[in-house]
Amino acid sequence: MHDPHRHPRHASLLALLLILAAALAACGDDADHDTSVGSTSGEAPPTGEVSTTDTPPTTDTPPTTTEADLYEPPARRTTLFPVEDSVSFGGPGEDHDVLLRIRTGVESDASVDTFTLASDDPAVATTDGGRIVAAGPGTTTVRATAEVPGAGVLETGIDVFVGDDLLVVSTLTSGFHGVSSQLESAAPIDALPVGQIPARLRIIDGTGYAVFSGDAFGGTADSALLIFDPVTLEPITFLEDIAPAGAYDVAVRAADELWLVGAGNSVYRVDPDAAAAVEVEAFADAGDWSVSVSLSAGSAAATWGPWMIVANSTLDSFVAQSPAVLFFLDVTGAEETLFAGFPGQGSANEDPSGSGSDPSPDPWLALPEACLNPSDLHLAGRRLLVACTGNYADVPGAVTVLDLRTLEFEVTVSLPAGALNSVAWDAFHNRVAYSGTDGSATVGLIDLEDGVVVRDIDTAPLALVGTEATSYNAASLLLGEDGLLYATSFNTDGLWVFTWADLEDSEITEVTQFTELAPGGSGLGAQLLARLAPARPPLALTGDLARVFHPAVGTGFMDPRNLFGPPAGGGAFAPNFSSEELTTVPAGEAMTIELVGVALVDGPGDDLVIFENVLFLGGDPMIRAVDPARVELSSDGETWFAFDTVEDEAFEFGAHAGGFATDVRRFVEGFVGIEPTWANPAGNGIGLGHPAAGGDRFDLARVGLPEARFIRIVADHASGSRPDIDSVVLLNWRRD
Repeated sequence: MHDPHRHPRHASLLALLLILAAALAACGDDADHDTSVGSTSGEAPPTGEVSTTDTPPTTDTPPTTTEADLYEPPARRTTLFPVEDSVSFGGPGEDHDVLLRIRTGVESDASVDTFTLASDDPAVATTDGGRIVAAGPGTTTVRATAEVPGAGVLETGIDVFVGDDLLVVSTLTSGFHGVSSQLESAAPIDALPVGQIPARLRIIDGTGYAVFSGDAFGGTADSALLIFDPVTLEPITFLEDIAPAGAYDVAVRAADELWLVGAGNSVYRVDPDAAAAVEVEAFADAGDWSVSVSLSAGSAAATWGPWMIVANSTLDSFVAQSPAVLFFLDVTGAEETLFAGFPGQGSANEDPSGSGSDPSPDPWLALPEACLNPSDLHLAGRRLLVACTGNYADVPGAVTVLDLRTLEFEVTVSLPAGALNSVAWDAFHNRVAYSGTDGSATVGLIDLEDGVVVRDIDTAPLALVGTEATSYNAASLLLGEDGLLYATSFNTDGLWVFTWADLEDSEITEVTQFTELAPGGSGLGAQLLARLAPARPPLALTGDLARVFHPAVGTGFMDPRNLFGPPAGGGAFAPNFSSEELTTVPAGEAMTIELVGVALVDGPGDDLVIFENVLFLGGDPMIRAVDPARVELSSDGETWFAFDTVEDEAFEFGAHAGGFATDVRRFVEGFVGIEPTWANPAGNGIGLGHPAAGGDRFDLARVGLPEARFIRIVADHASGSRPDIDSVVLLNWRRD
């Protein structure tokens, strides 16, 4: 977002932004920058052609510097790289043969037969000639060194993960088990303590959380929370008896900001250091009236930006069937009270308290009428899938998808009949696998693109078959990699694996690939699943990893080095305006980043996030001061692939605050400079990969690229916007 001191049409609006006055004054002196053409390396940015793809990119050639300064491709340096730069082992004793190649420029040209290997941590992995051998649970890096004619001695690295691919926690006596992804092996994990009756199992931003509901049926056990390392599978903190028995979900914003939500209108703020949880009051205040945040036993929670999103059924949904809602509780700095602070969309939603008043703005968002008793939330970028159980009678289960930017529901699909129990969401392909509560372990398929149930568990179920005992409901579904899906059952201590193709083929009626975890166990089943697949932490670019070609390099906001390192976000209410931490892309120009020693790759979910300093005007998340720009990617610096940008012209650009702000619903997809930056690892502890981090996210699959080595931010929007980039972070990446 622009500093108003540097944009004439913003000057008259400073009175509206008194909260930012000090910050704006500090950066106002940097208004006059050196506008001479140049780059950090004395070269102009890459130009080239924009490729045509299945999703046609913008065809306008991005602005360049001058004809004399057109970009020349970088020198074709020779690098050493592994064919597989990360290796996973299910347990000790497994091994893997290393294959290396050399690359000149962007072309692979030869294999390397003679090399040496050395492990950073022999307790995790050792080497034997050209092989890596798993030694114990954990992660490490194996260094490969080779002498390459004409290039000298080169080195590369292979990340090694040793441990089970899946984590299963069973009700009562079975405890935790680690299972390999193809179900070849399963073993109990004695290091992880277990409470009574697992309620939630989540891996959030590199940390594991298991919530146990305790004995809510007359016993003495209260709820417990286990925080653990999903790599070493060792406990970090085990908090016993922290809340009364009941079904809770866990919401995590940072390492020291987490809550338990649910069980009888209760919200508990958890302090892991003190091994305690304190109940806080959560309610919505809407001026003329107030309504308590009524949390049902199936309450689900997640964090996004400054909000904890709580899905619940207001009043008595099983009898009155009043509308279920999403509350957006502001958790920034909250200690004893949480307020529902998301403005919503005017007064479009009725008062679920039944008081007859119609407050404006609404402190909640009503779910579609078909969604009764919401039981789980799944986040994918700015999209939120809400799974609703139904009422086990005349209202069947349903799923709905909410765009968190516009607060509009994209699609809602109801089951033909029956309640919904568990879902696995493939957000990229817009499909959902689901299980029901009809007493049989079966799975169905929902197509969100067309809004239909493709495979109904009543008429054409995919049955989970693997034991002699009758399976009672598919308890948990999990999305794996490479099209794999996993399922458990309530009364069978075991795990099934199948594929999306199995679900889509109506001729396939059974899943038989099954492994038992604890034969003769409790009989109440393998209840919850989590995937422990290795993932490199998000990588914020630094001067060692990138060259930046800036069209007007200078000091202050024109210093391209400002984008190096993690973001220093101040959120959307008081965003970062520092001339030492932001890099501005001038209007009508482009800034190009060449990756050095790493590549951006197409992995699970989004692959790239770019942080910019967006402001919510007056605290309203629908009205934002934005600087939209386009993003293009390239593998060679010559052929470019552009992300589609779509605008809804029904919402005029600059229609608010005298041209300063725009209704965010104008920006449908594809832009950078639209989402605020909440992540500030050095300040608030929010991690770069956390859903609460903010930023604009991009998936290489959208442009059909398996990997990219060049990132270009193009400020050619008709508004003349000049984005201020805080940080560029690779979510999925590999080394050369």
